[in-house]
Amino acid sequence: MSEGARVLVTGFSAFPGVADNPTEFVVRAIADAHWSPPGAAALRAVVLPTEYDAGGRLLDATLAAFVPTVVLGFGVHAGAAEFRIECVARNRIEAARPDNAGLCPPPRCIEDGAPASVAPTLDPVRLYDAVRAAGAPVRLSHDAGGYLCNFAFWRAAAWARAADHAPRIGFVHVPPATDAAARATLLSAAKAAIAATLA
Repeated sequence: MSEGARVLVTGFSAFPGVADNPTEFVVRAIADAHWSPPGAAALRAVVLPTEYDAGGRLLDATLAAFVPTVVLGFGVHAGAAEFRIECVARNRIEAARPDNAGLCPPPRCIEDGAPASVAPTLDPVRLYDAVRAAGAPVRLSHDAGGYLCNFAFWRAAAWARAADHAPRIGFVHVPPATDAAARATLLSAAKAAIAATLA
């Protein structure tokens, strides 16, 4: 177990096509309850605005100020029926729709001169097993999309590559959850995934 770990958990605000983002619910529920998993010295839960500029700035500022040892991002996949543990962060923006500020950047690299993709430093299989044990449907995924989920995943991974303390980074897509039962399962599985980052 990673005693003394500093854990950053992120989600996103609502955005065009998703009027009620379940990852915002997860992050706010964790923050409001002051929950943290065993072994964590500190946990910070942050809702990122679904905007390339504002979201990127808030993520970068939080990483710099909090200096986490673990970063686990959550985002919603509107077409998913299960949790998707992301196995690849791609150095690519391919936005199919604008962000909340109306920005829809053309296809491009996120970071010039960097690799086309990187693997997470949190073990996807460990996250998969934790979510499955929590009773939620789950699968491994090799495509985090071209929108802000992948953008934030890449930005966190890029920060981790430059850090001198080898932080562990991962990302999880969750399905829509509109009723109380689905949200209870979502929160339980999300907490299980967070706890698994310290196992």
